[in-house]
Amino acid sequence: NELYRIDPHERKFELLDPPLSQNPPSVELQVALIIYLLNAQDIPLAGKWVQGKGLKGGVRFFASHPFPLEPLLERYGRDPEAFLERAFLLGGERERFGDAGVRFLALPRVPICLVLWKGDEEFEATISVLFDATADRHLPLDALYGLVLEICRRMSD
Repeated sequence: NELYRIDPHERKFELLDPPLSQNPPSVELQVALIIYLLNAQDIPLAGKWVQGKGLKGGVRFFASHPFPLEPLLERYGRDPEAFLERAFLLGGERERFGDAGVRFLALPRVPICLVLWKGDEEFEATISVLFDATADRHLPLDALYGLVLEICRRMSD
């Protein structure tokens, strides 16, 4: 979790904490932050995890926007411990899914969960992306997609 100051007059993002990543905030993250500030609602989390296709409009959107999980699968597909270690460095918290499930509080009302299923000789590794069922009430699907891109980038750093 990082703290930013957003200056609308200067159209600038300023990082207030030491960075968790070598890279500056992506355009996708900056857009998601602005949209969140404009649209987030004061509603409790559902406490129910759903795949992207379980969100309103998600079947169509996520069919044409697959998550870029290949670098994570190559790096962590046979090493769930390293997956957890990196996630914990980024502020992730353990979830009891798969071989290694991690919840990131991407924004205050938008948790995102990555679930790694370890690969072996018989099965390839897979990663699932889960959202709280209320995620689409705070952000449009493309902004949620951008948050997942940012998490994937940071997990790959």
